[in-house]
Amino acid sequence: MAVLKKGDGSVVASEVEHADGFVKQAVGLMFRRSIAPGYAMIFDLGREQFAGVHMAFVPFSIDLAYLDRKKRVVDVRPRLRAWIGWAFPREPARYAIEMPAGTLDRYSIGPGDILEW
Repeated sequence: MAVLKKGDGSVVASEVEHADGFVKQAVGLMFRRSIAPGYAMIFDLGREQFAGVHMAFVPFSIDLAYLDRKKRVVDVRPRLRAWIGWAFPREPARYAIEMPAGTLDRYSIGPGDILEW
């Protein structure tokens, strides 16, 4: 499975991990040393909500995209800081996607874009 940017068909991530379940969502990327280019972790929040993301025990920066139930990007947080970063979406979101820092810029992903998987 891959994450694609609808419209131009760019492959944003070819290695996709789903944070399904309470424990996987709570741990997320904590305790990993890095993530590879082309990686994405998708969080299905179950419903649109103002769910926060923290960077505790994540020793590298990431890009974060929040999406609504139609997989339309509602908010982005580029280069969320290692260890101390945290974010909440500006609008309710159904999904959160964590990717290597620089991915949002590389694929020009911003509010209004649609991602598919």
